[in-house]
Amino acid sequence: MSQNNKPETREISHQPKKRLLAWASAVPYGLGSRILSSLLGNPLTQRLLLRGPRRQFMSLCRAVGATASPTQQFALHLQSRFTVPWRVSVLSHLDDADFDRWVHVENADLLTRLQNAGRPVLLVNSHTAIARLTPLAILRLGHELTVIEPEPYLKIIGARGAERIRSITLRGQGEKFWMKELYQAQKVLAGKGIVHLALDGHQGSGGVERNFLGQQRLFHVSLAQLAMQMGADIVLVRALLNPNGAISLQLTGPLDTGLDTDSGETRLKLFLDQYVGYLENLWRSQTGNISPRHLRHFMQQKAV
Repeated sequence: MSQNNKPETREISHQPKKRLLAWASAVPYGLGSRILSSLLGNPLTQRLLLRGPRRQFMSLCRAVGATASPTQQFALHLQSRFTVPWRVSVLSHLDDADFDRWVHVENADLLTRLQNAGRPVLLVNSHTAIARLTPLAILRLGHELTVIEPEPYLKIIGARGAERIRSITLRGQGEKFWMKELYQAQKVLAGKGIVHLALDGHQGSGGVERNFLGQQRLFHVSLAQLAMQMGADIVLVRALLNPNGAISLQLTGPLDTGLDTDSGETRLKLFLDQYVGYLENLWRSQTGNISPRHLRHFMQQKAV
């Protein structure tokens, strides 16, 4: 097959997922959320049918020093494992009034103030399971944004509004791979735009090692360094799924990244001190909301 046909082949491979989601999207969001909450949050169901996953999750809660109820967090963990594509797809097709009933953005005017002041913004997310919804929520606030991601997830699941979000797709590994994406992000920031990414990903090479919940973890900081060099504001966002199906987006910032006269090393340390502490608190207080894939990676690293 020719090189030019590869994107088409990739799209075709996602058609079964789109068809399944289109069928499941016929279930109203409120009704589906109540059914899922009742089923996955039932302690008897958890103990009888999900004993192994429950035991593994409880072990993980102890490993990260979870501060919330492990039983409640396990119910959220199950929802994070099994319901996210359906939730994002259904919510994307709601009108603004119904969308706002289920998705609440705290400190929503922060981006408006920064954009009105002509400030470029690096919007730093973390890998909570429902974080996939963040670009759609920001779009509903009236902001254009560019998303840096491994694949155009919203387009893959057929989410409404996905065509209005520019995606910089990460492909490959290594320094050459990052240079093209950095250049594209630089153009967006130079135009006073918003660039969104999850900074706690494992894809890519290089970075800065920091202690994270007792493990040495690599953080890829190239985009944060670029943002500081360009005078962009760095804003943290986290998306949390609640047991009733409501979703909270919390915007925090801008972070203190020091002075332009400070050394790059000093500014980077200041940024990482804030972000790593923020991420550790997120994992401890919202263990059930963290991406199951990232939880598995953490436990695999712990076992090494």
